[in-house]
Amino acid sequence: MLNALQTIVGLAYKVGVCAFEELTADYAANYRAEDEYDIPSLYDIVMQDGRLTDALVLNIRADGSNIVIRGNRRLKVGELMKVQDPEAFKKIFTQVPVHVYEGLTPVQEAELRLDHTGRKPLTKWGLFLAMEDHFQRGKAEADIAVAMNPVFKASTNKMPKLLAKAEAETNFKARRSLLSQCWRQRTQTVNQVTKMPEKVRDAYELYLRGKVVAKGIPRINGDRVGKLSTAMLADKEANAKYNKTNPGPEFTTTWKSFVKEDDNPTESKSSRKTVKDIEQQGERSTSGLSRWWAGFATNSKAEGEFTILDRSAHIGEVVQAANPKLWAEVEKAYHDAKAKVDKAE
Repeated sequence: MLNALQTIVGLAYKVGVCAFEELTADYAANYRAEDEYDIPSLYDIVMQDGRLTDALVLNIRADGSNIVIRGNRRLKVGELMKVQDPEAFKKIFTQVPVHVYEGLTPVQEAELRLDHTGRKPLTKWGLFLAMEDHFQRGKAEADIAVAMNPVFKASTNKMPKLLAKAEAETNFKARRSLLSQCWRQRTQTVNQVTKMPEKVRDAYELYLRGKVVAKGIPRINGDRVGKLSTAMLADKEANAKYNKTNPGPEFTTTWKSFVKEDDNPTESKSSRKTVKDIEQQGERSTSGLSRWWAGFATNSKAEGEFTILDRSAHIGEVVQAANPKLWAEVEKAYHDAKAKVDKAE
C-alpha cells in the first residue's frame, strides 16, 4: 500500500505500510548493529507510544525482497514483542509504516544508512563500519570525508579548525579538499585497516568497542595501525608478493612486538611515581580524602595496591577540580564514615 512519491538524500521513495512478515532485516550491513544495549529501552518506548512513530526505510531489491535499510533495531523490537506480548505486537506491528525505495544500488543503500544526522550519533565502531563499507565500494578518502561530514560532526565535540572554512567553501573541489584534511585521521586509519590481515581489524574492533583484549592479542589503536601500515609498505617494497593475506617479516615483527609489549607491561623509572611524589601530592591537596588516599598509598607494600591508591588520589583531584559540588558530597560521606569508625574505636 504505497502512495505519494517523496525524496530523501536526492532519492525518490513512496510512503505506505507493509506487513511485518514481509520485511527482511539486514543486520549484517547495519552500522548500528552493536547497539543491542538500546533494544530494551527502545522496546519500552514503542510499548509506551503504542505505535511506531518513525517509518522504516526499505529497498525493494531485484529479487523482490523488502530489505530494511533503516529501522533494523525497531524490527528487532517487533521480533521480541511477537514472542513476549503477542497482543501488543498485533496492535503495533500488523501494519508497519514504511518509506519504500526500489532498485537502489549498494552505494545508495549505504548513503541512506548514513542519513541519521538528526538521530543518535554513530558509535566509534559504527563509524568504522560506515567508512569500511564505503572503502569496499571503491570510494576515495576525500569522497568519504564529504559524504560522512554530517555524521563525523555529530559524533565529536572537538571540531577541526578547518571545518568552518570547508563548509563555507562553494567550490566543490576546494570543499572536498578541505573536508578531506579535516577528517583525514579518521578516514586514513580505516583505509589502512581494510588493507591489512583480518586479525588487525578484529583487534581494532576490540579497541573501538572498549572490549577486554585477551593475552596474545595486542591493543590496536590508531597509532599502532599507522606503524603496522608502515611495516606492510616496507615489506611490499622489499618483495611484491607480500599482501593482505600474506604479510611480510616487517609486519610480523611489528605485530609480535605489540603482543610482547602488552603481555609484559613495564613502567619506566622516569614515569613511575615514587613514595615522595605521592606524599607531596597529598600535602598539596585541599581534599582530606585525597590526602588519605595518598598517605595510604605511601604505606602500601604491594605494588598493585600502591598503583590503585595512587590512581584513586589522582581521580579525586580531577573530580574535585571539575565538579566541586559533587566532590563536597563525596568528602562529606568520607568524613561521616570516618567519624563513625573513630567513634567505634
